[in-house]
Amino acid sequence: MKRIVFTVLIASVSLMSCGGEQTLENESISNLKEQVRSDNSLETQDLLRGNSVLLIEEVIEEFKTCKAATKTKHSCKDFVAKAICKYYNIDDFKNQGNYDSLDLNEFIDYDDIFDRIDSNKYWSKLGMANNQDVLDKAQENANKGIATLAIDVAKNNKTVVLIVKGKQIKSGKWGVSCPASAALNASKPTKSFVGKTLNYSFSSPENITLYTRHNSLIRE
Repeated sequence: MKRIVFTVLIASVSLMSCGGEQTLENESISNLKEQVRSDNSLETQDLLRGNSVLLIEEVIEEFKTCKAATKTKHSCKDFVAKAICKYYNIDDFKNQGNYDSLDLNEFIDYDDIFDRIDSNKYWSKLGMANNQDVLDKAQENANKGIATLAIDVAKNNKTVVLIVKGKQIKSGKWGVSCPASAALNASKPTKSFVGKTLNYSFSSPENITLYTRHNSLIRE
């Protein structure tokens, strides 16, 4: 595996230094990513370090494009699950089986994520967002590559925000240090972001519950 990845990297560098076509360079990078995705070892996952934020940014741009093109209010609801699965390299929020024949998207709607977590043995509750110890653990887990989410359990649509790798920042309004996060804003798509702290997504920590997954790896 090492020799294959090394060969692809050398090919990419050679194309750039010799003035090769940009499309060929992009194909080499794409091929490298596909090889890494097919191998779940820690060694190959490390090759994608630095691309985790890029993955979410790509999904956010797709989400904005979808929202701009649609005429239906409740649409493009699968992009939150897509962001989670791509960022954390998990399949927990994908529709199973031949979803195309059932007229379903590859990823589930965001308001179904909580139910999927609630019935999944690999997920557990960390605690409430007004607890600094819980927020500290959420950031620690995310930094280790453990999938971690914040969910407003009081709302019917169960708003879901990703906790991402980063540093906590003190929120004067919340009175606690909040972890880094990523959010897709359904009502204001252009306000979607990655890297801001959790308090940017919710007006208060009340009813915001943190959940974490066991044994997941992040593409960093």
